[in-house]
Amino acid sequence: MFSSSSRRSHRSHFRRRGATETGAENKKAIELTNARIDRVVEAMGRKLDTVIDSVNKVSTQVQVLNSKLEDMQGKPDKSIFRTPIVRQ
Repeated sequence: MFSSSSRRSHRSHFRRRGATETGAENKKAIELTNARIDRVVEAMGRKLDTVIDSVNKVSTQVQVLNSKLEDMQGKPDKSIFRTPIVRQ
């Protein structure tokens, strides 16, 4: 049979092989996790771009409305802004 030192060497070999396989499995799991995280980040980036575009459109609409209101206030329409004169 095997001597005690031979058995220790044999067990040690399997431990190293197991550790190597475990390391390779961990590396693969990390790579898969990183790929999933990348996909989530890309999806969030696209959604953020959509939100930014929408906010920019609303901002533009507000600026246009503000400009129209300023124009109306700067050039009052006599029929709308006529103040009656009251004499006593």
